[in-house]
Amino acid sequence: MMRTLALTKQSHRYVFRYNEGSECEVLEAVAALASDPTSGFDWVDAASLSFQITCEQATSCLKAMTPERRSA
Repeated sequence: MMRTLALTKQSHRYVFRYNEGSECEVLEAVAALASDPTSGFDWVDAASLSFQITCEQATSCLKAMTPERRSA
């Protein structure tokens, strides 16, 4: 499944599109961008996107662990 991670900051929009299961690679790209002092993207931005990924992963995990409810 294709996922999209986005952050708007001032006049910039940062968009990361990735396949489910590629979260580590996205986090590495986010960290590299935050490390670049010319990017305008800082560690607070990186933390925000990291949090979004974590929340999405937690939601997916909970859905996988929750049995489907069947109507009687």
